[in-house]
Formats: sequence, C-alpha cells, structure tokens
Amino acid sequence: SGGPDTLRSIVLQPRLNRDGTSAAQAGDALTLISTWTRDGRWQVESVTPFGGSKSESSPHYADQAPLFAAEKLKALPLTADALMAEATQLERPGKPPPPKGPIVVPPMPAVPPPPKLGVPRPISAAERVPTASAPPSGGAVPAAQ
Repeated sequence: SGGPDTLRSIVLQPRLNRDGTSAAQAGDALTLISTWTRDGRWQVESVTPFGGSKSESSPHYADQAPLFAAEKLKALPLTADALMAEATQLERPGKPPPPKGPIVVPPMPAVPPPPKLGVPRPISAAERVPTASAPPSGGAVPAAQ
C-alpha cells in the first residue's frame, strides 16, 4: 500500500472522533526485505504495523507495533527448525494439533538439470551455403516477370 516513493503511508478517517482522535482506515501493512548476503546466505526481514494474530487476546495481536513505530525489522526463520525454535503455539483451525517432536520435512524431488545452452562459432562468408531464397554471392536478383 502507500503511494509511489512513500513509506508508512496511512489514510486517516476524514473526521475526528468525539475525543479528538482519529483512526487509520488504510495504509502500509507489511514491509519485507529479502537479501542474499555476501557469503551466500538468504536473509529475510519483515515487520507489520500490528502483529501476527487476529485475536485481541493473543500476545501476538500487536506485538510488532513497537518495531514498526521504531522503523525496525525482525529476522524471519527460514528453516523448519528455526521456525519451531521461535514458535510459541501451533494453530490449525478445525484440525487436531500436530504431533510433538521434530518436524520432518519431505525431501525435494529431483529436478533434471536445464539443457546446456551455447553460442555456436560464427561462420565465415566462405562457409555459407546459398539457399533457394537468396541469390548466389555476386549475382543479380532476377527481375520478376
């Protein structure tokens, strides 16, 4: 959200509330930066202006608001083990809780390598073979009848 060249754009209610305050109606919802470090590691950082839960009773309802206000990012876990090390609760609405213990990540299927691409050596004029659509070298194009 936001606009071109605008960070943290927030649209407020057009009128003040009776207590003199206003509320945001729209605006930035997620900042995410993905980078590759010089040593080849993938690093992702993010922040939202609220938190990671829709439930007001959750400790994660507005836990990222201070980070957002301070213009700070948090590192995202990029492996199952890193995610589980940070997890405080697993929610699966309508499903039983997952079994306890380490997460087993299925192996990635083998992918065939892409075909090798190459650029052939350019041929010289002496190696060219005349085609039916091209006149022989040095010849004139016959006039249409």
